[in-house]
Amino acid sequence: MKRNIPRIAGNGRLDHLHRPADADQHCATLLQMTKRAVNRAWDVAGFRAALAANTELDVIIETTNLPTRDEFRRITAAHGLKAAIAWRDAKFRGEG
Repeated sequence: MKRNIPRIAGNGRLDHLHRPADADQHCATLLQMTKRAVNRAWDVAGFRAALAANTELDVIIETTNLPTRDEFRRITAAHGLKAAIAWRDAKFRGEG
């Protein structure tokens, strides 16, 4: 089965390519390889070790009950995340 996939042609117009039926498997394999490469880069940079080292601090930060955090969560539950973010940002603009 052939499927059309969009691509940008050299002239900037949207064009379509035909791809073979097994292209999905190739795409999945390439995605998996890309993910491995990204994870290796993060490991080389020490990202995983940094996360592990700071887990305890993150738990303290995320579980501390603060009035501002409680209000943010209340607004999120009542009016949605967009409203809660607007409320939070208004304080920094001197509006709240």
